[in-house]
Amino acid sequence: MLARYGASVLLLLPNQQTLTASVRRRLEHITCGDQVEFETDTKDGEVVTSIATRKNVLQRADFRNKTKTLASNIDQIVIVTAIKPVPDWQLVDQLIVAGIDMGVEVLLLAHKSDLENSEDLHQTHDYYKKIGHKSLITSLHDPASLESLDNQLTGKTNILVGQSGMGKSTLANYLIEHSEIKIGALSESSGHGQHTTSVAQCYPLGEDAYLIDSPGVRDFTATALSANQVSAGFLEIHEAAARCKFNDCRHQQEPACAVREQFEQGLISQQRMDSFARLLKQQSSL
Repeated sequence: MLARYGASVLLLLPNQQTLTASVRRRLEHITCGDQVEFETDTKDGEVVTSIATRKNVLQRADFRNKTKTLASNIDQIVIVTAIKPVPDWQLVDQLIVAGIDMGVEVLLLAHKSDLENSEDLHQTHDYYKKIGHKSLITSLHDPASLESLDNQLTGKTNILVGQSGMGKSTLANYLIEHSEIKIGALSESSGHGQHTTSVAQCYPLGEDAYLIDSPGVRDFTATALSANQVSAGFLEIHEAAARCKFNDCRHQQEPACAVREQFEQGLISQQRMDSFARLLKQQSSL
């Protein structure tokens, strides 16, 4: 598995050892999480020669609307939020939509739960739990919460995402340091504990669990999605939309709109309706 990609790549071998290798030029789109094959070249040393077929990729559109791949072969997206800095729920919803479209699990973390005035954060997470998402309240000062998180990561390749400043890298440090497997080359090269993550890196948490720690996400934009794909990522809106009078209802001012009815009854939040409308508008411009 590719553990880190840069000028050279760091490979995580089946025996949990690491190996530094170069990459054939035609494989320039290799990414963290890829399963690869390599061979030894008398001139260049170890060289990655091929990439196995990916089961999925997490991608975003950059400011030029070009696709950038963040990681591959993911089983679960773990989205970290906290009371400080103020969560960008539009970003959270975009990541949820991307995860559902990829067919992977999504886990929401209300992190730094020990901070004062976290009630609003917990209430928002309660809403996400009510509509069907997995959510955990975590704190580095609450070992039981971290054990619950560790249980949710077992048996999966997980990617940790979220805004800068949410405590994501500190949380990753804890999980890596308390894992059963210690990978010195990865830890030494990453600078964990010294600064926040600047490139995506993959760490083993056990024989059957991996954690990809990604750079802070400030402006994640999902790659081009249809209106149906966007709707599918908003579970409560998608469920209500099945009862709308018109199949192409945009849930704005259309008559007999079941989504608007649910909203007016307080069953769908204003934040989610606004987030849905903005994402539809954004995607229509891609």
